[in-house]
Amino acid sequence: MDQTPLPFSLASQSTLELRGTRSVTIRQSGNNKTRATASLAVAADGSKLKPVIIFKGEPRGTIATRELPVSQYANQLALCCQPAAWKDNENMLVWIDECLLPHIQQRADGAPVVLFLDHFRCHYADTVKARLDTIGVQLKLIPKGCTSVVQPIDVGVNKPFKDRIKSLWWAWMIGFGEGGGNIPTPSREDVQHWVVEAWNSVGAHIIQNAWRKTDLSYFPEEKINYFTVSKSPQGLVVIIVVLLELTM
Repeated sequence: MDQTPLPFSLASQSTLELRGTRSVTIRQSGNNKTRATASLAVAADGSKLKPVIIFKGEPRGTIATRELPVSQYANQLALCCQPAAWKDNENMLVWIDECLLPHIQQRADGAPVVLFLDHFRCHYADTVKARLDTIGVQLKLIPKGCTSVVQPIDVGVNKPFKDRIKSLWWAWMIGFGEGGGNIPTPSREDVQHWVVEAWNSVGAHIIQNAWRKTDLSYFPEEKINYFTVSKSPQGLVVIIVVLLELTM
């Protein structure tokens, strides 16, 4: 599991124009500094956990208590607020209870479970470690400086996910036509829609390839292009073996 920022505006920082042009007009949506944060998690069998979106706001404010619970995407996402729209101890517990635990109950079938996390402080807070212990999850912290090498989300999942988010944003922008006028800031519901669509389109083969690139894969090489997603707990068991070898 790892976090990634979600800007509400994804306008390019470059464009094409004739040489010598003194000014270039770029159309973008309003308030391009607004952002949220998504927490994404994948399992070694190629399955995905429900994402979390963290919006800017008070954890028990109007947005968190009145707007988000009635969202049409509330069953497909875990939604919460934080003053800086960032991951903290409290919404880390939300992720454990609303995303990790249901996934374990559905797929682990009693097998031991290991969770890879980097050294972001809230990942190993006492409350987080206690909650993971309660549900029987072993926490393994990725060595500092190694996230880009052995964290599957960073290695092979974030980019295709963000590429899909950007494509959806462009489609939303194009919907306003070519005329002038201001384009509004995307709504929180727009962002939820993009995350659901983008995450659903990240296939199991992308996730499995990300695991292969970390050298922590248990997938037979001959099945690299031919596979099925199974609910077998074998993946979790083999992950534990690899992790033990890694930390010896």
